[in-house]
Amino acid sequence: MSFNSGTYQGRLTADVELKPVGDTHKAEFTVACTRSYKNCGEYKTDFIPCEAWRGTAEFIARYFHKGSPIIVTGPLEIEPYEDAEGNKRRSVHIKVDHAYFVDGAPKSEASGGGGGSESNGTPAPTPSDEEEEVDDDGDLPF
Repeated sequence: MSFNSGTYQGRLTADVELKPVGDTHKAEFTVACTRSYKNCGEYKTDFIPCEAWRGTAEFIARYFHKGSPIIVTGPLEIEPYEDAEGNKRRSVHIKVDHAYFVDGAPKSEASGGGGGSESNGTPAPTPSDEEEEVDDDGDLPF
């Protein structure tokens, strides 16, 4: 038996790209995660490509934007492909199963609906037929 899952915390490098795929949605985004080298005081930032599907994709696109802190969990997917010159290449990304708020849910989350993801251990509300519009003034808390 094997296990392929990881947890990544960082900030979105750009707004989430939400794309329709058939009757569902796919979100593509990149998370910048900083790590430090022991005893050196130096840091390196990894830019991790991620994709999410269905309700998780819609949740991320609705509540997270460029610069937003985020925690994502899911397996690492490696997909082989052949480039235009016939060279064998690999595409690597995280297939996001869950997304979490880092500093707590936004104020609008309490009245609006989410995607079943959590914030500080508290489940976010599930979407309803009567969702309220989110007041997004564009201010970031950092």
